[in-house]
Amino acid sequence: MEIKIRRRRGYKAETTVEKEVEEEEQPLSPAARLFHAPEFNCYIISVVGLKNKIQPDVIIEGIKQTLIRHPRFSSKLVNNWNNNRQEQKWVRTNVVVEDHVIIPKIETQNIKNANANADAFLESYVSDLTTIPLDTSKPLWEVHLLDLKTSDAENVVVLRVHHSLGDGMSMMSLVLACTRKTSNPNELPSLPYQNRPSSGSSSLKTSSRCYARFFWLVMVLWSATMLVLNTVCDALEFIATTLFLKDTETPIKGDFRLSKRKRMCLVHRTVSLDDIKLIKNAMKMDLADMMAKGSKCRWGNWIGYIVFPFSIALCDDPLEHLRKAKSTIDRKKNSLEAVLTFAVGKILLKSLGVQRAANVLNRALSNTTMSFSNLVGPIEEISFYGHTVIYMAPSVYGHPHALTMHFQSYMNKLTISLTVDPTVISDPHKLCDDWEESLRSIKAAVQERSSTHMEIKTRRHISEDEKEEEQPLSPAARLFHSPEFNCNIISVIGLKSKLDPCVIIRGFKETFIRHPRFSSKLVTDENGQNQRWVRTNVVVEDHVIVPEIKPQNIENTDAFLEDYVSDLMKIPLDISRPLWELHLLDLKTSDAENVAVLKIHHSVGDGMSIMSPVLACMRKTSNRDELPSLPYQYRSSSGPSLLTTGSRSDTQLLWLVKVIWTAVILGLNTVCDTLEFIVTTLFVKDTETPIKGDFRSTKSKRLRLVHRTVCLDDIKLIKNAMNMDLADMMEKGSKCRWGNWFGYIVFPFSIALRDDPLEHLKRAQKIITRKKNSFGAMLTYIFCRIIVKSLGIQVAASIINRMVSNTTMTFSNMVGPVEEVSFYGHPITYFASSGYGHPHALTIHCQSYMNKMTITLIVDPTVISDPRRLCDDWEESLRSMKAAIPKRESLRLWDYLKLLSNRMAWLLYQMAGLLYRML
Repeated sequence: MEIKIRRRRGYKAETTVEKEVEEEEQPLSPAARLFHAPEFNCYIISVVGLKNKIQPDVIIEGIKQTLIRHPRFSSKLVNNWNNNRQEQKWVRTNVVVEDHVIIPKIETQNIKNANANADAFLESYVSDLTTIPLDTSKPLWEVHLLDLKTSDAENVVVLRVHHSLGDGMSMMSLVLACTRKTSNPNELPSLPYQNRPSSGSSSLKTSSRCYARFFWLVMVLWSATMLVLNTVCDALEFIATTLFLKDTETPIKGDFRLSKRKRMCLVHRTVSLDDIKLIKNAMKMDLADMMAKGSKCRWGNWIGYIVFPFSIALCDDPLEHLRKAKSTIDRKKNSLEAVLTFAVGKILLKSLGVQRAANVLNRALSNTTMSFSNLVGPIEEISFYGHTVIYMAPSVYGHPHALTMHFQSYMNKLTISLTVDPTVISDPHKLCDDWEESLRSIKAAVQERSSTHMEIKTRRHISEDEKEEEQPLSPAARLFHSPEFNCNIISVIGLKSKLDPCVIIRGFKETFIRHPRFSSKLVTDENGQNQRWVRTNVVVEDHVIVPEIKPQNIENTDAFLEDYVSDLMKIPLDISRPLWELHLLDLKTSDAENVAVLKIHHSVGDGMSIMSPVLACMRKTSNRDELPSLPYQYRSSSGPSLLTTGSRSDTQLLWLVKVIWTAVILGLNTVCDTLEFIVTTLFVKDTETPIKGDFRSTKSKRLRLVHRTVCLDDIKLIKNAMNMDLADMMEKGSKCRWGNWFGYIVFPFSIALRDDPLEHLKRAQKIITRKKNSFGAMLTYIFCRIIVKSLGIQVAASIINRMVSNTTMTFSNMVGPVEEVSFYGHPITYFASSGYGHPHALTIHCQSYMNKMTITLIVDPTVISDPRRLCDDWEESLRSMKAAIPKRESLRLWDYLKLLSNRMAWLLYQMAGLLYRML
């Protein structure tokens, strides 16, 4: 077909790019030089369908304003010879946009009205373009504007770019910068956000649980081992493919060893992206396996190759191909094959030269069958300089393959572009039809499988609804019901306004009792075995207690509240109904207008679990429709960026060394903490002090609860001065499973007077830093589960009671909301929560809320007669630490020497990393 081409030259005004006095030059990257080799001369071509008629003047003006501002689109290729060696450079030049925008004169009267003929004309036009090289005397790109109506577009734009300018990701980022949303012409397109759910269980995501660190480390070490093994296997496979291993001869594999066909044919087919997502969800696959999300990357050709084996066969189950492909791609994703091929390509170019490197790569690709690539496009409709885009069909040609497949997403559609050698694949449309037929078969198999699973699931649900819902108690929950370790959680909530019991009762009916644990009672067999939770009808009025209080008979309301809570802790919960109750006290104290007391048995859940439904009953006072938000604890990396950059291949070794060193220290710390826990359980006791009680012979039944609120800013001030992490004292709550998922840490501390008030914090910081790098808490959790299952509840409770009795006190903490919240319309002043029932005379719990921290003490009055004095001492210690901070800011000589040594160590580390990269 003969095509008459005219170049639009309405005027000859040149568009210039601002340059420095000296001409800007930049050498070609190794990959760019490779793409100019005769054996590997590659181009990127993209067919873009438009919804309306093309306005050439608008597009030309838009290109002048955007596209040519990029250095690659305003630079030409210059070849220089220096000492018989070719040097290729990009040189900035004046760009005449009209020379790059080509408007062919299409004689529409010679084309029948049938869309099929227009489609055939477009295919022939693009096919002819693949035989015409770009003019190297100007920037290596051109845009063809075709006033041609096809079956799926009003007009068509063809963009052709040499592959040396950049890879597909780089080109896509620049082209998208030239487009805008049709819904908002001033807004750039947005790419889909790929949310990757973790495939592991929720326990692996719970970073605040120390036992998860063990699984994390095992997973990291296992992943590192598999990464090395997979990389070695893939490297050997790639080497064998380059040397001698060839694919089986099939009708879609061409032979480019003898001759290389220059004329290629490009066709495309658009399918629904929803069908792809349906199959992805049914097969539990990640859409990123087929369509990776574009990322912010550097400009250039940053690509590697993966040898991906596949079979051509007919299977009885259409989903069998997907299962095999998913298994292969899961292993390939856990490999550095693409990084190695990229690195080997650079090494070959620098050591052997472009010609030999092109021959090696050409040989490797010729031994395979086809190329596959993909790109993510915008999720909403966009316009190209005011012209609405219907589809985008990009692809590449110039490499030794008879078939190249490219997948491009756009809105809710997926365009499959095929670039084929017509001497090998004579009918590419038949290949597209087969692809669509395969997709329909897979979709039908998925829908049939889903309907079968739905029927089975429905039958299972019907059978489960017929019987009463029951769930056995966990080992920890059974432990908390033993007489030696019968624990409860109590929380005093100060409110800013008068209580309205009717509003709170109505709110509990709508929210609180929806949780299974708060609507289930404890059921035990006659022999005391088989403890289980059984759902029951909850009468909220039986759980909400409003005592009659006569304020005129009360002299000190704070003391009355302490006595009330103390008496409440003596009364066990009624096990004939769900194990919780709420007391509403119309009592004005020194720091609250009214008070609510929530009492829950510890078997229902731990503090983290209980906090989640309690917070679900609250709303922000600033926005009554919004749930409270917990503070986000940002943990900045203290190490150099070399260890935190996971996208560079030269950091893998350092990362592995760091992981192994961490594992060694982790193992040593765990062994030490395990021995400490064992000896504490057997015979090692804390020193007898005024705050340590003796619960071996007698256990006091009456306890007292007091609290004191301090400013959280003072805690942060001390934390910043000591270079401590606030999470050492206040750990951020995370999304975790319901239940009692906690362990114990034996934390040594001293009671003494020191000249430097900050000396206590220094020692505590060292200890907690070591404890955090240990599995001590996880091992105590596992140890408790083992002894409960093997020795029984009674023996297990006795052992844990003995261990806790040998220590002095219990400490715990919880993070609360960062802004003021309301409890069913009642603004909250403070939270004062803690647990009781374990054999300690002193329990301290710290609870943050807004910019305050409430310290709650539960004490045995026979051991600590004046708990308020203990609160006063705590506040005095905090003031002493705060006063000592300005003195610490004036560094002594030793501090300067220590700072200098740290700087020197950091400098030596950087030099070692630089030397490693050079090698």
